[in-house]
Amino acid sequence: MKKRSVIHPVILGGGIGKRLWPLSRELYPKQFHRFNNNNTLFQQTAQRLSGSKFSKPIVVCNFEHRFLVADQLRLIGLEECCIVLEPIGKNTAAASIIAALVIQQKYSGGLMLISPSDHLFEDTEGMRKAVESAVKDAIGGSIIVFGVTPDRPHTGFGYIKCRNQSLDGGSMYVESFIEKPNLKKAELYFEQESYYWNSGVFFCDSKQLIIEMEKYEPELVEICRESLKASSEDLDFLRLNPEIFSNAKNQSLDYALMEKTNKAAMIPIDVGWNDLGSWQALWEETQGDDQGNVISGPTVALDSSNNYLNSNGPLLAVSGIDDLVVIATSDAILVVPRAASEDVRELVNAIENAGFQQFSRHDLIQRPWGSFEILHLGSGYQVKKLTLKPNSSISLQYHNQRAEHWVVVAGRALVLCETSEIELGPNQSTYIPVGSKHRLTNNGSDELIVIEVQTGEYLGEDDIIRLEDLYGRETF
Repeated sequence: MKKRSVIHPVILGGGIGKRLWPLSRELYPKQFHRFNNNNTLFQQTAQRLSGSKFSKPIVVCNFEHRFLVADQLRLIGLEECCIVLEPIGKNTAAASIIAALVIQQKYSGGLMLISPSDHLFEDTEGMRKAVESAVKDAIGGSIIVFGVTPDRPHTGFGYIKCRNQSLDGGSMYVESFIEKPNLKKAELYFEQESYYWNSGVFFCDSKQLIIEMEKYEPELVEICRESLKASSEDLDFLRLNPEIFSNAKNQSLDYALMEKTNKAAMIPIDVGWNDLGSWQALWEETQGDDQGNVISGPTVALDSSNNYLNSNGPLLAVSGIDDLVVIATSDAILVVPRAASEDVRELVNAIENAGFQQFSRHDLIQRPWGSFEILHLGSGYQVKKLTLKPNSSISLQYHNQRAEHWVVVAGRALVLCETSEIELGPNQSTYIPVGSKHRLTNNGSDELIVIEVQTGEYLGEDDIIRLEDLYGRETF
């Protein structure tokens, strides 16, 4: 396969999606949730960038999300992808440079299509055609951004101002990039045909990106190159060197390159794009009921209109409210005017500053073997629901400060405790004393569900001493 005949998709899996709290949180951000489809936003992105014209995606993501990424790719039939792990998020410039360097090493170069993992594109085929139309100019050395034709003034998106003059391949010269404007400026931009929303999707030759970045951010390129050279591989993951990569600048690709280079060009698109960056955006993109309410989960609404109402567990009941966002999860509730949902980011920062852990983590915690959900936390005890995927196992481990009682609810469990191994079915239980080496395994083809009751003076997750692990996690 010639390097010019295929496009290498780069999916940027970072980002927290703070404005969609409390569903989107640092350890389980919005790209891994299902909002408008049976698949998550991340999976929709990977599927959109699949096909005969694309190589398998290169994903650049946070170390904490590695198993989420691998599992969600596997569920849509995309295995053996290159998953690059950032030890710390450094924004889109560093991630794009790393991906370009990987393409140089893995494929000896070629075109790269850089895409966020958490945006909506309703017209997949239209987006693919836009990419095809940009190939000539990308090969010619342009760094192309896809600009969305605005359908209204919007203060939540960045803008691109273009000249009327076009390149040979049809893309337009970029005059400037503009930060999110106030309403007055957004209305002015909307009236003029030369302004477009910045989709955050870029297309260029991987070698050209490195050449241009070396002009404007040579130190950043060198840090990325060295951190990749000192990287390590395990399982499906390529781990960047943390000591080196931590020195990289935290910059967006727009700021580090696109605002400076004379190679910037733009292709206009009208493909039903939305960054789904706020509850307001989700309300706009989702069909509501006769009163304009968008309702999800166990919810009852009376005499209420134009609300976004979402419950992820408890019954949500509202009456006589209009134009609000009300989100209920097992451990947090959000109530905010729909028009002010862009301000949720600041609210999450305030939650973090107040010392509440809900800013970053859910009661439902994802693990490579499945997940666990905290059902109750009391003084000296904690109750969890463990869900193990078929053919999976927790690590061989022990705890210094807690004992555990396991009750099987569904499936069949193979339990190793010290040198004893037993098999348990529904309604059967076992006890794991403090300090005992143990492992829980699901060898079956169905999910294994176990209720775990922990007892002890300290119940933190850092009291797990792993001795063996199937998923490459640190052992002692």
